[in-house]
Amino acid sequence: MKPALSPQKNQHETRLEVWHMLAYLLGMSAEFTYKSFRHKAKTDKIIAVIKVVYSSYR
Repeated sequence: MKPALSPQKNQHETRLEVWHMLAYLLGMSAEFTYKSFRHKAKTDKIIAVIKVVYSSYR
């Protein structure tokens, strides 16, 4: 197991890793929310926004 934030990486790469982790967690919670409240149209809109945000940071 290598450390997630290794010292030889520059700050930009580290920041990208953090963004990917945050986006992944957002996606997981969005998926959970979607499964829990599938019948609510409002939730669908929130998930659409989250997906757009996630794809813009990929």
